[in-house]
Amino acid sequence: MGRLAPAILVVAVLTQASPATVRDTRDGAVYPVIRIGSLDWFARNLAFAATPSWCYGDRADGCVAHGRLYTWTTARTACPAGWRLASDEDWMNLENALGMRADELRNERARGTDQGARLRAGGATGFEALISGYRRPEGDYVRRGERTAYWTATEANVDDAWHRDIRPDVDTIYRSPVTKTYALSVRCVR
Repeated sequence: MGRLAPAILVVAVLTQASPATVRDTRDGAVYPVIRIGSLDWFARNLAFAATPSWCYGDRADGCVAHGRLYTWTTARTACPAGWRLASDEDWMNLENALGMRADELRNERARGTDQGARLRAGGATGFEALISGYRRPEGDYVRRGERTAYWTATEANVDDAWHRDIRPDVDTIYRSPVTKTYALSVRCVR
């Protein structure tokens, strides 16, 4: 019980004083915005129809709640003016602001304690990560309901970029390189 009270207090401080929404002038879409750490984050996946990008299952209704899925190259330029694709460093700052130990931030695979749970829909931060799945380079859609995968703007090597996975049944956050031709979700920051 004593352990939960400080976490609740930290979240209340981290998510205050941010603009409530932002309108993407390109398509009129409105995104809720939250502040975690020192950055404003979209509190919903980007849904702008940049080329190439896809709705899960190639169905327009797949984009309504979950946003679009983007290759890494497209994701880097998909955010509206004044916003950008979150970098690996931005994600590490978010994770650290939510209590992940500094010595875990650059680790690969599952890291942290409850940061993933706090970012999921219904979590304590307002980030509202839905478990949206992703698109493989071959064109098949997988893992909806099992995980959501977010691009970072940071290359891991010439073929791969860093990403984050949030899962419904695991409270940690997964960090690893992913081939840039996969199509993942995007969160914009400023």
